[in-house]
Amino acid sequence: MTPEQWYGLVIQQENDVFRATQGMPTEWDQNLNDITRRKIHWYAKMHGDICYIIKINRWNLIGPWFKPYAPGDMVYNFEGSHIVPTKDAELERLLQEREDAPYTGGNADMRRITAIFNRVKELGGEELHWV
Repeated sequence: MTPEQWYGLVIQQENDVFRATQGMPTEWDQNLNDITRRKIHWYAKMHGDICYIIKINRWNLIGPWFKPYAPGDMVYNFEGSHIVPTKDAELERLLQEREDAPYTGGNADMRRITAIFNRVKELGGEELHWV
């Protein structure tokens, strides 16, 4: 099977978990975390054996926005919120702007988050799901 076919199976497994739990998997069932790790693995395989994990809510952690991942690397639960195929200056700018902006309420923050999600989508990125 091709990496794209394996990735499709992983997405099907992910969807099955959400269907079986009515969209609310519990933290007692770690299957979703294992599926998410496989999702990252096959996503990287589809993109030349590399992808980048990003975390939108860093809570002022120091370090780069884009963590490289190669198949076989360990990924811890909640280590990232999305994967993208490449580093991107526009996405990095959007992430940094959100982190630097004073919190003035949900509306302003939601506009920033929406811009980030849209850029991830434009890059062909994917959401990660953890329990």
